[in-house]
Amino acid sequence: MVKFFNQLILRYTFDLRAFALMRICIALVVLLDLCIRLTDLEAHYTNHGILPLKAMFEYCWNEYHFSFHAINGMWQFQLVLFLISIVSASCLLLGFKTKTSTFISWILMCSLHSRNSMILQGGDDLLRMCLFWGLFLPWQRFYSIDGINDVKKYEEKSYHGIVGIALMLQIAYVYFFSGLQKSSPEWHQDATALYYALSFDQILLPLGKVIYFYPELLKTLTQIVIKIEVFAPFLFFIPVKNNVFRSIAVFIFIAMHIGITSILFVGLFSLIGISTQMAMLPSFAMDWFDKITNRIQKKITPIFILFAPQQINTNSPSSIVKNFSIALLIWYISLWNIGNTNLGYTINPSLRWFGHILRLDQNWGVFAPGVIKDDGWYILEATTIDDRKIDIYRNGMEIDYKKPKNIVSEIKNDRWRKYGEQMMMQYNGWMRGYYCNYVTRKWNESHPENHIKKLEIVYMLEFTQPDYKVVVPKRESLNTCGH
Repeated sequence: MVKFFNQLILRYTFDLRAFALMRICIALVVLLDLCIRLTDLEAHYTNHGILPLKAMFEYCWNEYHFSFHAINGMWQFQLVLFLISIVSASCLLLGFKTKTSTFISWILMCSLHSRNSMILQGGDDLLRMCLFWGLFLPWQRFYSIDGINDVKKYEEKSYHGIVGIALMLQIAYVYFFSGLQKSSPEWHQDATALYYALSFDQILLPLGKVIYFYPELLKTLTQIVIKIEVFAPFLFFIPVKNNVFRSIAVFIFIAMHIGITSILFVGLFSLIGISTQMAMLPSFAMDWFDKITNRIQKKITPIFILFAPQQINTNSPSSIVKNFSIALLIWYISLWNIGNTNLGYTINPSLRWFGHILRLDQNWGVFAPGVIKDDGWYILEATTIDDRKIDIYRNGMEIDYKKPKNIVSEIKNDRWRKYGEQMMMQYNGWMRGYYCNYVTRKWNESHPENHIKKLEIVYMLEFTQPDYKVVVPKRESLNTCGH
């Protein structure tokens, strides 16, 4: 059995330079993510924001999660943690103390995600899992300060190991299980899923508007997407000419991500997905990349050589215990993903604590089982101290119930879009009071001459109908707060 297992692993060859390229891309995404989150530091992570610690522990805390960010609700404390995260991600980018910086980046990312789960999306799960597998990957060997004095790295560019298989499975699971969870008629019988997705104005981009009125094209694209998600991941695992088939899969998935992000506002999800594909690039692609970047590498190497370790350990073969542990993790994550589908299996509740502690919990149900149809837009109807009615969502303009020309342009970032989507749900009604109090306080602080005494959160519901049928928006009052 062990011999067969080893022979199976040897059939799949990974390029260490590809792992390093993924490390650089993931580090850049982490830094970008942190910079975006920093603009909402008070709103999303402090006691003065939309989710104070008291509310977090009462309504959306998992007893098995951990969060350093939940120790203190002051913005100064949060800022220190953000700065540590930025430093560790920068070290990961440069490949300096790579294993340590990977661990710090991963554990602080888990902590950050646990602090406010109401603004998370599927890309956050994938980013967290990439950092987790990075703890075991040899992604410090190339394009790094740690690897500058590694004299053997130019002789050993290939990698065979169970960690590579684990990463490849993780990447494949994102698409395969996303496809399996898409079980609604609009994905299969009607092929109208993309029509409904492009009807959702909160994520619709200009190019999406262009193709929206071509129903046959949308049906064809819907069928292509579901087939890619279900079948393309198998290209990763074809043992014969694996580099060729893996390259085809990488091309397909990158093209799909570019297509999605060009028509829909999905935050960093596509960028994270493209970054993970870098690890699957074959050697001939990395040879080409080396030729393109050779001049840059020669210029920056002398700058960092003083910080590089004199020797790097290149002879650290995987132990039986490590391989067995990785195999168990693969088995566990596989069960978790199967449990998210409608295949009739649910992971035993007594086993779920392990996944939550290590933040291995993941769900790739993007637009699944069906596409959300509760479209619409928010209006924050405020009554000022002189009894005027204004919309503070739109900087104090007069109340106007007409549909905005471009709803997505009014949303600051994908975190706020996700929060608005969550707040609309009936089971998340508790969120509305905290949001109401936060925006009221922020408005009054910045407009001392124009205080508001009452605020009503209004959602103009526009439930999407089939075949481009015109919908009359329905005014729904979600919450009212006042003094």
